Formats: sequence, structure tokens, C-alpha cells
Amino acid sequence: MEKRKPNKVLQTWSNYGEPISYVIFIPLIFLFFYFMQKSYTSYNEVLIKQSKTIIDIGIDSTNSNDALELLLKLQSGYVPKDFVPTEKPKNPIYIRLLALSSLLYLICRVKPKTTIGLGKRKFLYKFYKFWVIFVTITIPTFLVILPFWEMIVSWLY
Repeated sequence: MEKRKPNKVLQTWSNYGEPISYVIFIPLIFLFFYFMQKSYTSYNEVLIKQSKTIIDIGIDSTNSNDALELLLKLQSGYVPKDFVPTEKPKNPIYIRLLALSSLLYLICRVKPKTTIGLGKRKFLYKFYKFWVIFVTITIPTFLVILPFWEMIVSWLY
């Protein structure tokens, strides 16, 4: 019995995987709804971008009137009637968080079970064996290699 006992990591995963999955599910839902809604640029953001370009160039006698006009528009909250807001792209950090939390949710929900690989259960046994190797070896290796990926690719080419 002691020889066939799963190691501590698999025991913890099997015992606490479901409660952890419920904790991960809540941010996953919020991130999903964040991606469902669209965000648009405001006229204020357009004015701020224009003012940054004027500041980068430098204010002199040729663009001082433009700078004053931008300042007045920013302070007064002016929005022209013909302004059409454009859709903003989503922040890539939220895409990564959504993918990571989805993967963690899946890992916590599909936890290894004690199955005997006979008959119809043979497929489940093979699946759980693959799943344990995938979660305990492949994913941590991928997470360790990921920060060094550009360096590894540059060595290969």
C-alpha cells in the first residue's frame, strides 16, 4: 500500500484542486466579461496625445497658438460634434491573465483520480498519466524557459 501511495504533490492536487478552482473561477469570470465589453478612445485622450507631440517638438512661436488651443480644450472638456471615438485595443496583460487563469482553472478541475486501467478504464488511466506528466513537468518547464525564449531562438539562428 505504501509503495502505491501517490506523492505529496499529487495528494495535495487531488485534495485541494476543487476548492482552488472555485477561487480561480471568480477572476476568470471577471476577465471574460472585461473582454466582452468594448472600450473607446475619448476626445480627451486624443488631445493628450497631441499635446505630447507638441511637447516633444518643443513650444516656440510657430506652435504656441496650437499649444494654447490644446490647453483650453483640455481644461474646458470640449468635445466637437463630429468626433467619432475609435475602439481601443485590449491590454495584452489581460489576455495573458485570462489564458493563465483558464489554464489554472482547467488544471484544478481535472485532477488525477485513482483508476484501475482495465477494460473501459484503460483510456482514463492513460489520460490521467498524460495529464500528470503535462502538469507537473511540461508546464513548469515552459514557464522557466519562457523568459529566455528570445535568447534561445537567437542561438538557433
